[in-house]
Amino acid sequence: MPLLLKNAVVQGHGSRTIPVNQVTVPCVLPATEDSGAQEAWIAERLRSGREEWHREASEWLAAHKEELRAVIEAEGLRRYEAARNEGYHDGWNLAQTEAEALMQDVRHSYRLLEADRKAFVAGCQQDISQLVVTVVEHVLRQELTVAAETLSQVIAKASGELVDRRQVMIFVHPSRLDDVQTLLIATPATLGMQPYLVRPDPSLHVASFRAEDDLGTVTVDLPELLLQLEQLLP
Repeated sequence: MPLLLKNAVVQGHGSRTIPVNQVTVPCVLPATEDSGAQEAWIAERLRSGREEWHREASEWLAAHKEELRAVIEAEGLRRYEAARNEGYHDGWNLAQTEAEALMQDVRHSYRLLEADRKAFVAGCQQDISQLVVTVVEHVLRQELTVAAETLSQVIAKASGELVDRRQVMIFVHPSRLDDVQTLLIATPATLGMQPYLVRPDPSLHVASFRAEDDLGTVTVDLPELLLQLEQLLP
């Protein structure tokens, strides 16, 4: 292997001095011109250098083994904690998202149930109101069209609200004219022995009547009573 040196000066047997920037470099090559020997010597030096480096590295690793292990464990723990915290954060976000979606479903279901409840209550109230009106209508119709005693009492009460009462006229539906005339003849005491005249009025409901004298009118109208009842009910 050729060695190019500028202005090299050999001093002594085992060293050479090269004046490059005033730096002296000892020569470690053997004093021979045989390039094969020089290459063998360099190879040996490299091998022994590697062995020396390996020995020193092994000694350094042995001396710092616990320290390195602590550093590695600390770094591993740091990475683990970071990954776990990131996982917790992602899991928390996912849980919040799922919880919010669940709450939205619950609120939607509650609104539907509340709407159904209100509709059910309203329907029940309407059904109950209609049932009350139907029952009252049935009772009044029965009392005013079938029960003679009740009808006579109602006519007497209506007539009692008149002012003059010298000549009272009772208007009824034409289909009930004969029945009411018979009733007034059969129960004169209940009516206070007043001179009633029964007249037909096709505009009246079959279960309604109107009492008139010279100064006023009193009407017992079943449809009107039922309408007032419906307005009072919720």
